[in-house]
Amino acid sequence: MNIMKKHEDVILFGWNENPFTFKILPDIFIGYENEIQSILSGIKGNSKVTIILGPTGSGKTTLLKHLIKNKLSSKNILYLPKPPRDPADLVNILMNFTKNSIFRKLLSRKKDVNLYNIADYMNSKIKNGHVLLVIDEANESTTETMEWLRTLSDQITNMTLVMAGLPVLENKMKSELETFYRRIDNSVKLTNLNQMETRELIKRRIERAGGEGLKPFTPRMVDMIYEKTGGFPREILRMCNSYVNEAIKKNITMIDVDLKSDIEDVKEHSVVRNAPAFRRQESKTVYDSIEEMPQKQKDIIDILSSHIKGLTPTEIVSKMNLKSYKNRDNAIRSVNNILRRMGDEGSVIRERRGKAYKYSLSGKLRTATVKS
Repeated sequence: MNIMKKHEDVILFGWNENPFTFKILPDIFIGYENEIQSILSGIKGNSKVTIILGPTGSGKTTLLKHLIKNKLSSKNILYLPKPPRDPADLVNILMNFTKNSIFRKLLSRKKDVNLYNIADYMNSKIKNGHVLLVIDEANESTTETMEWLRTLSDQITNMTLVMAGLPVLENKMKSELETFYRRIDNSVKLTNLNQMETRELIKRRIERAGGEGLKPFTPRMVDMIYEKTGGFPREILRMCNSYVNEAIKKNITMIDVDLKSDIEDVKEHSVVRNAPAFRRQESKTVYDSIEEMPQKQKDIIDILSSHIKGLTPTEIVSKMNLKSYKNRDNAIRSVNNILRRMGDEGSVIRERRGKAYKYSLSGKLRTATVKS
């Protein structure tokens, strides 16, 4: 935020900063109490592998940092914001974590420590202790690195591995790393905040910035934000920020449902659009629903997830395996029909680009299917 905008926020709302920037604040983490207890129970029970799955913006990184700072402060924790692409980097990462420079120099001089004996080295250092290896953005890991993580989790006796990533991580493990997938002791899925938690998130953010309660938002405005975002933390912050900017522009000190935002993506990119599958109170989440879709529809979603600017039906077909279709024309007709149904359901957005219409995933699906 620039100095002028910060000055405007302070004058209009009495804040010392904008509370709705995408800043990770583990000290005011809200929600997911059952999920947190499940993770803690697994760690305390010495589970070997825990995975935490959630769409972009569901709060995975904030949850991990909240756990590390407030729930697991007595543990020996190694946190990696991203997995190493080269599995050989795991050797240096683990050796540096032991903080025994003399022993490390002796070993490095003899060149004894490598991927094939790092487990023995770690066991000699950990002994009766316990190490928690936490890896964020695990969906970005290479297959080779994942294979070595599986091996090390097997061979390092007192180490628990916690990995967090997009829902695609689970699909990747099922299809490419079945032996690793079978070793998962605990799987936790993050979905969304409920209405009360949404209100509390907004309130705590505002109070942290020096404000009072929900002000300048009215209670019914907060309820509307919940309905539009479905309780996804990042979407809540994005939408609150949009309305704050609009209020500043119009010099309005109370943000109510009558305030019409001119930010074009407030509606377009809302996570939920009459989609109860997103609600945590329901038995299914959006990625559960995707798994139950017909294969042809899943293929289209998979293709569109990698093309933010959208594709025409012909471009989609060019990226598909056509074995299940009679010919290319048949595939184009079928894809057009599927896209039409998905548009009616609010799963895809149809926009005119020049002389052609292009389709892209709506916010509710893109949030769950972003790939590295």
